[in-house]
Amino acid sequence: MIAETAQRFSQTSVTELAFAPITVVGSARHRSLLEKALPDARLILEPFGRNSAPAIAAVSLVANPDDLLLILPADHNIQDVEAFHSAINKAVEAAQNGAIVTFGIRPSYPATGYGYIKAETGQSGKALAVESFVEKPILEVAEQYIAEGHYYWNAGIFLFKAQTIHDALMRHAPDIVPAVTAALGASPGTTCFLDPIEFGKASNISIDFAVMEHAQNVQVVPVEMGWSDVGDYQALWDLFADHGEANVQSGPVT
Repeated sequence: MIAETAQRFSQTSVTELAFAPITVVGSARHRSLLEKALPDARLILEPFGRNSAPAIAAVSLVANPDDLLLILPADHNIQDVEAFHSAINKAVEAAQNGAIVTFGIRPSYPATGYGYIKAETGQSGKALAVESFVEKPILEVAEQYIAEGHYYWNAGIFLFKAQTIHDALMRHAPDIVPAVTAALGASPGTTCFLDPIEFGKASNISIDFAVMEHAQNVQVVPVEMGWSDVGDYQALWDLFADHGEANVQSGPVT
């Protein structure tokens, strides 16, 4: 799935877009697998997981301050890549102007397994101001969100300038950037091993809790792109079952 994630950006039909080489944050114990799957990627290798905020801090620190960073979980399925690229293109102007942009999935049913983004109403085709992030709701509340119409699933995909997220982390989670800076060392190379002692000083926290729920400059681009985070067996069955088959088989099955 990480190779599929990278492949989505090997080319695009959106003429205004161009994608830079990929940087991957992953586990040091998966180095050989990552190098095999993505031989041309820059690797930032963690000695242990500290959730997404320190990982994103690391990427922002090896980038130029004005670089636009597209943050992508490596385990999502996206059926309509062109729709995704179009949404990214809509997000660029807001991100260049200093917004933290997230991508909101138009909900197809009242899901209780996803967090939601409540957006203000605005011009169609533009990034919308985010009113609030909402934790995973009970069914009755999720049904209310669907009925109201300006709630979106939080896919955990972001676009922002490196300087923007650096500043936001310093404001809302100030221990993370100094710890990750020390863990990267003076001149991180194409493959960088984060120092375990220094990296361990960074808070173990997601970017949602560290920044997104506190920042004021957050916007969302709604998108319908056949998205799934493949979070359970039902999601796997939905992806691979054909013509209502009762079972899906893959590999040597008895």
